[in-house]
Amino acid sequence: MKKLKEIRLILRNHQQKPKGKEASFFKTGVGDYAEHDQFIGVKVPDLRKIAKIYSNLTFDEMQTLLESPINEERLLGLLILVQQYQSAEEPIKDDLYHFYMRNLRYVNNWNLVDASAHLIVGAHLLATDKQVLLDLAKSESMWQRRVAIVSTWYFIRNDQLEWTFTIAELLLNDTHDLIHKAVGWMLREAGKRDQAKLITFLDQYARHMPRTMLRYAIEKFPESQRQEYLKPKARMNVIEENRYIIREAKLQDAEGIANVHVKSWQTSYAGIVDQEYLENINYEKRLHLRKQVLQSDSFQLVVECGDHIVGFADAGLMREEKQPGRTGEIYAIYLLQEHQGQNLGRELFLRCKKWFQEQHIKTFVLWGLEQNTRARNFYTKQGGKIVGEKTVTIGSEKFLEYCYQFLTSD
Repeated sequence: MKKLKEIRLILRNHQQKPKGKEASFFKTGVGDYAEHDQFIGVKVPDLRKIAKIYSNLTFDEMQTLLESPINEERLLGLLILVQQYQSAEEPIKDDLYHFYMRNLRYVNNWNLVDASAHLIVGAHLLATDKQVLLDLAKSESMWQRRVAIVSTWYFIRNDQLEWTFTIAELLLNDTHDLIHKAVGWMLREAGKRDQAKLITFLDQYARHMPRTMLRYAIEKFPESQRQEYLKPKARMNVIEENRYIIREAKLQDAEGIANVHVKSWQTSYAGIVDQEYLENINYEKRLHLRKQVLQSDSFQLVVECGDHIVGFADAGLMREEKQPGRTGEIYAIYLLQEHQGQNLGRELFLRCKKWFQEQHIKTFVLWGLEQNTRARNFYTKQGGKIVGEKTVTIGSEKFLEYCYQFLTSD
């Protein structure tokens, strides 16, 4: 492909920063969101100029750019795709949209999403069914969730605000900082068009919103109004509001804990672990296991709502520690699906962390399946760093599991 060779030569000639310096705008460390990415130091204005010169690339040529490990090459491919979409007739627009959607796995950094999602997905869905955005907002992929909210920017520009608020509500409890920023950003943009609608949304949800999301959303408000939204009283403790009780577990809690254990596995690992295996999890075996655990020396908590146990956590000394007593481990944190998104998981995590502090344990670990993206994002958000991995067998399948390490000191 002669054009691609030309493009790559031009990209090298436009390298204006020491190789890799561009990555300073992205988190590229081990376990970070841009760990997979490579940068060669080409500025975005130069990429836009190159895109105009090579705006007639074929699908195959754009595919090659999108599959590149180099961020700037993928961004260039997307900029060309945007140009083609904006100048194409309707039948071709449909082909370009579907090409983009088939290649979402390569739209895997915030600069790639933000340069393309609203101009292709948003533009294409403006006057048609938008169900796909709901599916993207529920995706295990953080980048696809970001595509969902950023796509609504095109709707905002056309004075259609409702979908921004709809997707924002779905993402209120997302654990990733990049989603918090994107949602707050889109809410702010919606507020520029209709501040009254933004205020209505904030009055209902501000106390549930991650602080970063809220700060982005109210950035253009007068300082006095901003401070009102940021006051602790405006962000009521959700756990107290919903009358949840977190307490240490007792032996008689075994049945409730086993119920949570089975049901949360079936929902949390749906689409990851074989469905037949999940449907056939043996409750009696889990009940026997929980009774054994409740009679052990581990630290165990339950979450009650009314008369029902809706979550639990289990922690103690690291099970595979070569030098016992030096490292702690949170063995499990589980919540029924309908009680997730209430900050309960974080509260259970923090109480386990406090217990480790009281035991004079300086570090603790928590294991997470590679495919369980939301849980892993939560661990990263709490300050966890990947320090190891192992292969585990669930049913007849093997899975990679990462070990996250945390410090008990604040």
